Amino acid sequence: MVFENEKMKEIKMNIYIDNSKLDFQIEIDDTLDTIVKSVEEFAKNNGRVVVEVKVDGKDLGELENKGIATIEDIEFFTKSGRIIALEAIQEMNAYIERLKNGSKQLVDEINNGDGGKISQMTLDAIDGLEWIYNILYSIENISTINYTEIGFQKTFDKYQDIIRDILESLEDKDEMLLADLMEYEIPDIVEEIKEFLPKIYEFLLEEEKRECSNC
Repeated sequence: MVFENEKMKEIKMNIYIDNSKLDFQIEIDDTLDTIVKSVEEFAKNNGRVVVEVKVDGKDLGELENKGIATIEDIEFFTKSGRIIALEAIQEMNAYIERLKNGSKQLVDEINNGDGGKISQMTLDAIDGLEWIYNILYSIENISTINYTEIGFQKTFDKYQDIIRDILESLEDKDEMLLADLMEYEIPDIVEEIKEFLPKIYEFLLEEEKRECSNC
């Protein structure tokens, strides 16, 4: 490590990523936050995502004092983007059923005219729909999967169009259109997505196994 003043010489910090010591140069203006961001960027450039950070054995979020002068060890634990996507697909299977039930409840509230519940339930539904979209979108960027080749692209495009229509119905305050979309479009499209999840999961799993075998 290279230190630029006497104060920095007092710092004897070890940085580990997945239990391997990282050769990390501490700069004079570094803080715990800048160190974490630098390692996260390093992990990203190597196809990994930081999922946990421990500072002297404690979770990063538990720290009251984030000064680096007394820190001895910072441990970063990562996962590949594919592993995170595989875990998300498992969650997605169960979430889709909850989303379908929630869509039905939202339609009931729209028909009953309960504005307060409609607003909150719509926001919750949009959060879930966007979560599904973000996972499916990221999978194409972290793997060699081709949605067109596996027949999924048409379904994914249709899903994006429905989300766009929902957002437009909210902007126009068109509750009738929103109800139609939630009652007729969402259950069908998420069921289509669910049918493709095993194929996507298997593709990611096999790709992860091949990469690990070459490690």
